[in-house]
Amino acid sequence: MRIDGGLSPYTQKLDAAALAKMYGCSSQDFIKTETRRRAAIVRSRGEKIRDKHFSEKRNQEFVDFCRATGLRRAEMKSLRGDQLVYDEDTKSYFLDVVGKGGRRRLAPILSNEAVQRVKGADGLVWDKIPNGADIHAYRADYCISVYNKHARPLDSIPKKNRYCCRSDLKGVWYDKNAMAIASQALGHNRISVIAAHYIRK
Repeated sequence: MRIDGGLSPYTQKLDAAALAKMYGCSSQDFIKTETRRRAAIVRSRGEKIRDKHFSEKRNQEFVDFCRATGLRRAEMKSLRGDQLVYDEDTKSYFLDVVGKGGRRRLAPILSNEAVQRVKGADGLVWDKIPNGADIHAYRADYCISVYNKHARPLDSIPKKNRYCCRSDLKGVWYDKNAMAIASQALGHNRISVIAAHYIRK
C-alpha cells in the first residue's frame, strides 16, 4: 500500500523497519522496498518547491542567520539571547541548543552578524519565524560551510578516513572527520544522514 501510494523509498524503509521492530524480525522478511536514491529526494531541492509568498530578499537577515547557525525551525522559535556561548580556546561563538529528542549540542556560529543578533536579544532572538522559509535548505547550506571549513584534500586522507558514496553518487568521496564535525553541528549522530540529505556537490 505504501509503495502503490507513491511514497518515497526512504518512507517505505522506515515503515518496514518499524514493522520489523514490532514483530521482532528483519525488514528483509517483508516485501522488497524500492531503492533509495539521493536524486529522488525532493525536499528543499530547486526553486520549484520554494514558497512563492516568501521573499528571501525581504527576509535577508533571517535567511543569513539560518545559514550561519544551521538551527531547525523549532530551535529558531525558542532561541534566546542567553544561549550564546563563547569558547576561549577556539575564540569562537556557539549556540547552546537542545534539539530533537532532548539532545544538547553546541552549534558553531559562522558569521559575526549572527553573533551580534543573539547578543542584542534580551529574550527571544526572533519574535516570528516566517512560515514560507525553507529552513531545511538553509541547514544544508550551513552543513556545507562547516564541512568545507574542516575538510582536508582527499588525496591526503587515508582511505579508511574517506566516506565513499553509493548509488547515484558512486565515485564521490568525503572526509569522514569533517563530516562528523558537520553532523554534530546539525544535531545528527550518523554521517550517512548528512551525506544523503545535506552535503551537495
